[in-house]
Amino acid sequence: MLQRYRAFELLFAGAIVASIASAAPKPHAVRKPVPIAVEAVVHFPGDARTAAVVYARAVDSGALETARVEAGAPRAVLKLLPGRYWLFAEPDAPGAPDIFGAYTDWSRCRAAAHADTSAGCEAHNLAELVVEHAPVGAVAIDDWYLPADIVRLLDESLHRNPDRPEDLDLGAPRFSEYPARVHAPDAPFRFDPASHPEGSKWEGAVQSTATRGVNFAGHWVVVGNSCGESCTSYALIEWSTGRIFVPDALRAVAGHLPCERGPVVQHRADSRLLTVVQADDHSVITRYYVWDDTQGSLTELASYRSSAQRYCDRD
Repeated sequence: MLQRYRAFELLFAGAIVASIASAAPKPHAVRKPVPIAVEAVVHFPGDARTAAVVYARAVDSGALETARVEAGAPRAVLKLLPGRYWLFAEPDAPGAPDIFGAYTDWSRCRAAAHADTSAGCEAHNLAELVVEHAPVGAVAIDDWYLPADIVRLLDESLHRNPDRPEDLDLGAPRFSEYPARVHAPDAPFRFDPASHPEGSKWEGAVQSTATRGVNFAGHWVVVGNSCGESCTSYALIEWSTGRIFVPDALRAVAGHLPCERGPVVQHRADSRLLTVVQADDHSVITRYYVWDDTQGSLTELASYRSSAQRYCDRD
């Protein structure tokens, strides 16, 4: 009898515990933030049209979202979680200038004026775009006159730190990383000016350079031709056929640098890598291009910016 009573007692206690557990409030499921559509519109100065990469950087976390616009189609939609963001863009086309445009206080001022003029709009600080719960339309990235400290901040936002010489040495592409087999010429060099609409303009420069042999990517000759004071355009001539390529990235390369550290355009016979160094205000930009034989194209791999002083102080 005692055992039967104890069994009943245990059964009753279990029922009470189950009842309490079922009556306890259940935690609400945590809703994940939903990305919000933000439309960015890239406005280049004047009538310029080019492809560009659009960036949205979360002010608090530093997280980046990107989108691309093509030449003539300046709108991009980014999916952003609620928060505060900087919006900016940079051209992404061969030969395009190495600059940033951004959504700034200047952009807001210009939009508030409802006019095409920017008279009275002077501040170029980055504006914070607050994304909440509703889609955001037509945010103008139209300020291309950013001060140096803002440009540096955006470079750092993209994890670029080219200002120190050691970073430039460690992060930059190297000629040895893009090897090319140097072909021994099996026939005399003959230039074919008819292979390019501008071919006749290059004939004199080509003949004088070709006497020194192949100097780029195994079987090419890089030739410079004056385009004015402190200005040189460069072309690529294939040794075996004499055909000429004039890449946009090598047109009208300025020759003035803050100090003499070597040629503005550097290349090697045993490498497909080519570098172009250019002065930009108080800084120096080194761009790295790789040549693709099959496509006949020169593609930018990377660019590094350093102050003029640090560039000149490098060993």
